[in-house]
Amino acid sequence: MGNLIHNEKAKLHATYLNNLGVAALVGGIIAPVFGSNTGSVFTVAGSFLFGGLMSAIFHAGALWCLSDLKE
Repeated sequence: MGNLIHNEKAKLHATYLNNLGVAALVGGIIAPVFGSNTGSVFTVAGSFLFGGLMSAIFHAGALWCLSDLKE
């Protein structure tokens, strides 16, 4: 496979992972805000932290995919 095709596949995969990271972050913020009002502070904080952690993991995966680009 040529370098150009390999690079485009790597960038596409990185974009996918980055978009999953954005979705995790938004989901971690939106879910407790519009969810049940009976949730405790710990539930809301846990949702924020979990969403942020998953976002960071997905973003790190995207950066790792981009490290595989070839010249």
